[in-house]
Amino acid sequence: MQDSEKPSTNKSLKPKHLIFILVPTLIVLVLGLFLNHFNYWPFQGDKVAGVPDDQLVQLENGQDLTSLLLAYGSQLKFNTTATSLTVYFDHYRKGELSTHESVASLTYEQEVSISGYLNFGIAEGQNHLLVKLFSKGAMSQTVTDLSDYDFPLGQDNRQFSAVTSIKNGKVKLEKNKKTPLLYLAEGTDGGKIYAEMANNLAPENLKTLPNAYLLYLIIK
Repeated sequence: MQDSEKPSTNKSLKPKHLIFILVPTLIVLVLGLFLNHFNYWPFQGDKVAGVPDDQLVQLENGQDLTSLLLAYGSQLKFNTTATSLTVYFDHYRKGELSTHESVASLTYEQEVSISGYLNFGIAEGQNHLLVKLFSKGAMSQTVTDLSDYDFPLGQDNRQFSAVTSIKNGKVKLEKNKKTPLLYLAEGTDGGKIYAEMANNLAPENLKTLPNAYLLYLIIK
């Protein structure tokens, strides 16, 4: 008699079984990448949740008391690494820079992780520009009287236009590069506002405006 053949003991995974293993693994991997990119738990640490590194992001729910009291304002949050964050206020007269001032600043001795919030706006019915920058307990805030820079209040014969420049609710932060926050322009036709901030700040455009104002952020 011949020995009967024994069944093979080598087992291979069927395609259906592979799918059951690979799909959950892929889902966990993608979810982990998403949580890490947006600094959600368990990757958050002391960063602002929902904000990728080196980005300035519009708050999703900005309708609190502060926002209701401000015109031309915005509430932002950020995560970055730098030695300083500074908000500047520039005033142009017919294209000439007549004022350049720091209105809020956080400075450190060495490069550190900086996460926090930036609020700004003009008080409703007033000429006061409010700027507040804060991160992990450190805070810098100022109130600037725009009357000192020929910004009108209640002068109906002078027309202004304004735009906040955080496109699509977020902007990438780059060291030593201006990040425009707020631009205001006076003009006989209400002030020309272009979709691209570079066009608003072009010398040939600024020369046509009696007054223009720019609020911007620089990180180093």
